[in-house]
Amino acid sequence: MLTRLMSQAISLVALLSVGLVGCAKGEDKPPPAYAKDWGGPLPGLSPSQLAQFKRGRATFARLFTPQTGLGPLFNDNSCRACHHHGASGGHSERVSLLFGAMYKGGPSLLEQFGGPMLQERSVSGHPFEQVPREATSLSQRMSPAVWGLGLVEAIPASEILGQMAPNELRRTLGIRGIANWEQGQIGRFGMKSQKATMQTMTSQAFSWQMGIATPRQLEEPRPNLLPARLSAGEISQAAVDDVVTYQRLLGAPPRGSVDMDVRSGQRIFSKVGCIQCHSSALQTGPNEFGVPVGLTVPAYSDFLLHVMDESLADHMVQGAATGQMWRTAPLWGLRLRKRYLHDGRATTLRDAIQLHGGEATAVVRAFQSLSSAEKSSIERFLNSL
Repeated sequence: MLTRLMSQAISLVALLSVGLVGCAKGEDKPPPAYAKDWGGPLPGLSPSQLAQFKRGRATFARLFTPQTGLGPLFNDNSCRACHHHGASGGHSERVSLLFGAMYKGGPSLLEQFGGPMLQERSVSGHPFEQVPREATSLSQRMSPAVWGLGLVEAIPASEILGQMAPNELRRTLGIRGIANWEQGQIGRFGMKSQKATMQTMTSQAFSWQMGIATPRQLEEPRPNLLPARLSAGEISQAAVDDVVTYQRLLGAPPRGSVDMDVRSGQRIFSKVGCIQCHSSALQTGPNEFGVPVGLTVPAYSDFLLHVMDESLADHMVQGAATGQMWRTAPLWGLRLRKRYLHDGRATTLRDAIQLHGGEATAVVRAFQSLSSAEKSSIERFLNSL
């Protein structure tokens, strides 16, 4: 049985070698989308864009208090607290807990019981939130980086959807992928691509993570009770817009040094099929956010949902995403990470790759058939991102 699997894996590598020649062409030349420094803006911004970028960065780092809208339930008191490794906007190893259930015959995020996010802290005099007894599923999720998100938002929906077109190689590999949606718009943000726009994502983060209502998210979480609807936001829409613009204008994290071994690892990464989901071919299109058109988005993600190994399932349904589906994780800035996958369970890149399973099963087998030197080259490539 093992001999047969090894033979299949070697044959698959051969097929991929033929099918993906030239796939990585030009990828090792940083496009203009890269920032000069970690947490820096996109190059070529106008003075007014830079001014709003700086205002948003200041609000992103602002420490909120109960007097300025924090709470009564919250996880931390600033945006930067959960997004700071490398620079403002980076990831962190802070883990948030979400809960849900199959409730009254269907999947539910249990909003009526304070869900889906557990707020771990509360202001003085208010009770702590607890996971309600109705919850039957829990999902731990690490805080992602927010740089480059304007580039992601500026990718035309047609480009993301176009990646779902079947082809012989994807069929051979067993890779499918579907889109998620939010109010008729294609999802691209969040671990399950459950959010479609930076506005909705940012407003929800103010509410869920800091208990701060905004004009577009007039609900604050309460301990396992129906949210209280407020008459006005606790933070101005102008301040929210500044934070949204700051994230939109953050450049892609700068690329590390690229030598012959990194280039070799990049070719092998493509050859075994990783590039079929971790795409680097998407580009920005016309947009109203001020993001330049035609920039390559070096995120290494197709922003689609894929079925992963059952061991990674959180059994939470968010839009079209089932409990076993996750968005292809962007890989830019990967060299700053020490933990991988949505909940940080993997402590090495090889473990993260081999835990994929699901639609990536054939790709994982192809990876396992590589020599130790070839696997190390892939790691060198990933650690250059």
